[in-house]
Amino acid sequence: MLPYLRRWAVQGGKPDGDNATTIFDLRHDRRHVVVYPATVDTYAVTVTASAIRMLATTAISGTACAVPADHAVHGRRLLGLRPYQSAHEPSWLNRPADAPPYPGPMELYVVLPGDEIHIVYRHDRLHLLTSVLTEIVDTII
Repeated sequence: MLPYLRRWAVQGGKPDGDNATTIFDLRHDRRHVVVYPATVDTYAVTVTASAIRMLATTAISGTACAVPADHAVHGRRLLGLRPYQSAHEPSWLNRPADAPPYPGPMELYVVLPGDEIHIVYRHDRLHLLTSVLTEIVDTII
């Protein structure tokens, strides 16, 4: 039997420009999702269905959130999603008052003791992340 019921993958990028894929595995109980930022077990965390709902809402709205997550070694952590700003891209908040919000980029992150990972989703990848999170919400209990 597979360790997951269904799997989704979304490619983003690390702040240094390297590609990084995040995997979302829906557990058989349909109430938990294991998130593997950059497909690395070291950063894998398990979140609840309500946390996935919050991440989906955050991705759609372009705001920020940090949801409770369980890490196999470090216990209770946070999985965060927030707008990402770099010197090479305009801020999504820095726009004319009559312009719609700039849709991204956004950053998914996990901070561990002495280590952290950040995955940035720009433009079409942010749209794909939002679609995947929404599909997971539609699939969970």
